[in-house]
Amino acid sequence: MSGHSTGLQVRVKEVAPNALFTHCLAHRLNLVLQHGCSINAKCRIFFANLTGIAAYFHNSTSRTNFVDTIVGKRIPQFVQTRWSSRSKILHTIVNEWSGFIDVFDCISKDPKSSSESICGAIGHFKNLKTFEFAFLALIFSDIFIYTDNLFNILQIKSFNVEFCLRKINITYDLINKKRNKPEFLKLFNQAVTLTKPPKATRNESNNQSNFKILFYEIIDNILMQLNTRFQDTNKLLFLQLADVTKFKEYSCTFPVNALNNLKSTYPNIFYNINSLKVELEVLYSDVKYENLLHIYDMVKIIEQDALKDILPEAYKLFIIILTIPSTSVSNERSFSCLKRIKTCSRNSISQVRFSSLSTLSIEKSLINQLKKTESFYDDIINMWLVLMHWFRGPRGYADQRVVGAFVKGLCISQY
Repeated sequence: MSGHSTGLQVRVKEVAPNALFTHCLAHRLNLVLQHGCSINAKCRIFFANLTGIAAYFHNSTSRTNFVDTIVGKRIPQFVQTRWSSRSKILHTIVNEWSGFIDVFDCISKDPKSSSESICGAIGHFKNLKTFEFAFLALIFSDIFIYTDNLFNILQIKSFNVEFCLRKINITYDLINKKRNKPEFLKLFNQAVTLTKPPKATRNESNNQSNFKILFYEIIDNILMQLNTRFQDTNKLLFLQLADVTKFKEYSCTFPVNALNNLKSTYPNIFYNINSLKVELEVLYSDVKYENLLHIYDMVKIIEQDALKDILPEAYKLFIIILTIPSTSVSNERSFSCLKRIKTCSRNSISQVRFSSLSTLSIEKSLINQLKKTESFYDDIINMWLVLMHWFRGPRGYADQRVVGAFVKGLCISQY
């Protein structure tokens, strides 16, 4: 889609030259974690073992019963395309560390367990008792607390790109604050508490220094990936003009660079740049707008106070910024309902029935509204019975596919 010669963005710009291509921020963050957490062999082995624990339980109901009995909380399922699934698995294991140790111990000692279950339980039990595995689990769990929050923000389509980029910078600063010695010692001591290893045979200070290097290496690589993946956001510098949290600051120092960036990005739309500057200066100096949190609040005030004709250039700028998407994952969610519709018990359904189930899923909100109608169910049943009688064939029964199509058409026309 992002191809600059024959990609989708080129084809869109042929129709709308002013369209601005922005790579999905949620996908970028996914790539940040994917490459940032595979910095070396230790990290790659750690995540392979982590996802292996999730697969170990989801491949067997008997193993899952052990988790339900001992831990009381099931481990989330691993999804290859969503890095946040690794985060959910990791948080569950870290929060229930001792419980999962008991689970693996019980499975390995249970006489009813198969050889495959016993071997897997012994392997995962040794991993949880390893200091390196515990240390890496605590590091990434600490980082994922911030990235999970950022993921949730980027996947909400109501947030505009300016707001999301601001949150990315905040996340960067929060992770960067973790890069200090007290934070390392806290995680190191927590890992010691989790694993309770015997007295080390080698020098403890040397052991600490090795894990300190690993700790800084992981943090630095995550920060480097954040800088690299979001470095081309300079083309969106004009978004600073609508940063409502900095209106008070802009009243003293106007963001001239952002205004010049807007002029070069949309020369055919903002040809009267001086008028725009004056309108923005008026908004920046008004104390009424100092405590706003989102550009959408600014647009609502302009519309409610009938300021669109008074501040046309500023209103045009805010509307354009609101229409720049920050993410495309909201569109991808439309495909996720397919797994809920086509279950293992519906493998043999016909295409017509499958299409009808898809329609019901897509129009779920409409169906919920119709359910509130008292006569809705009775009307559907009566339609079905009447049509089944009308379309009876030579063998005495009707084709349900034909009847279903007619019922669907009548429902659409009536409701």
